[in-house]
Amino acid sequence: MKKNDFKFDHALPHATSVDWEWLVEHYCGNKKVLDLGCGHSPEFEEVWKQGRLLHKRIYDVGREVTGLDLDESVVEQMRRLGFNVVCDDAENPQHLNGSGQFEVIIAGDIIEHLNNPGSMLAAMKSRLAPNGVFVISTPSPFRWYNPLFAIIGHEFNHPHHTAWFSPLTLTTLAQRHGYQVVRWHVMDMVTAPIDDEDSAGKKVGKMLFKTTNTILRRVIFRRNEWLADTIVVVLTHA
Repeated sequence: MKKNDFKFDHALPHATSVDWEWLVEHYCGNKKVLDLGCGHSPEFEEVWKQGRLLHKRIYDVGREVTGLDLDESVVEQMRRLGFNVVCDDAENPQHLNGSGQFEVIIAGDIIEHLNNPGSMLAAMKSRLAPNGVFVISTPSPFRWYNPLFAIIGHEFNHPHHTAWFSPLTLTTLAQRHGYQVVRWHVMDMVTAPIDDEDSAGKKVGKMLFKTTNTILRRVIFRRNEWLADTIVVVLTHA
């Protein structure tokens, strides 16, 4: 990077608001797909019973779909349900040999769980077809309600997360591993998980928060896509 290019202020790129139904249909329809972290562990059973398993949506529209997950018990459950799932590590896969290259690789909200996200990008480089796309989603650090929790001394976050990613950091990481960004999307996927130890008042508060979020995002913040809950970056080979 040249000295004149070194700066701290970066304009956010244009992004379109979508949902998972659109993403799966648009990118995975009739394609050979690899779905990383497909088991939604440790919440597989709950997600499956509620009909929210992303891998099922991909399986329904893809031509040939392979799942990868590190949780052996979840992999076995998914195999019994008829899915083609490999028990492996997305950062250092050992059991994908013979699978060939994939037209689409999906990493739905797993990059923020990894010990080394750069290792995942490096490991998938040879497995992404020359004209393939790598679709990565992750919670947005810009979602409007993050500062509100800090004000009251709390952090609203998944207990297994290791990092936050922004458009700049995702772009930098992708470029370091031989990818280029071709498109940005955002999604509103706000949930308000109820913890077992939550008081009745706190449970009511979380439900009210979800309602408030819907109103604010659709009315007040609807023109600012980057205040949405989730970022999606689409990568290709550089």
